[in-house]
Amino acid sequence: MNICNKILLIFVTLSIISCGGNKNKDNNTETTETSTQTVGKSLIPNPWSDTDAQGIKELCGYTFSIPTEAQNVNYRKMDGDTLGEVNFKIDDTQYTVRIKQTSDFQDFAGVYIDWKTQDSCLINKCKGIEKRAMSEGYIYELILWQNTEKNLMCSLFAKAENIDSDKVKIVAKKIIED
Repeated sequence: MNICNKILLIFVTLSIISCGGNKNKDNNTETTETSTQTVGKSLIPNPWSDTDAQGIKELCGYTFSIPTEAQNVNYRKMDGDTLGEVNFKIDDTQYTVRIKQTSDFQDFAGVYIDWKTQDSCLINKCKGIEKRAMSEGYIYELILWQNTEKNLMCSLFAKAENIDSDKVKIVAKKIIED
């Protein structure tokens, strides 16, 4: 390769590198005015938007009954779906509750853990499943139940260093009351 070809190759390489667009140097994401989430080097729209108790009721026809002792209450809904969520904390336990209009029993909690135990349970006359796991100093508990009369699927996820399963069931029973 002669000297002219080498110079041309270096020039083309530098031109390609400098044409990267408006990138954030830390995580390789483009700046946009819409809410996005980075997955690898690809941008996808964030499907969640903030709402309130009334927004959840309009979305799925039912409102969460949040315990009065709950702190840091945050309501969200998934755009384009009938899925509502509320996050809150009671004492040292972080809770995430999801509710969805559906006639199918499904695990839509969005919690991907290797569950160590799984048992049947009853939440306000509704059949459900209770799962439990431990990892990295935390105890995780997930309760899934369905109200077939109202076509509501519910999930309650709890995370803490120490969890009382009976207390988690009490919170579940208060969240979606008959």
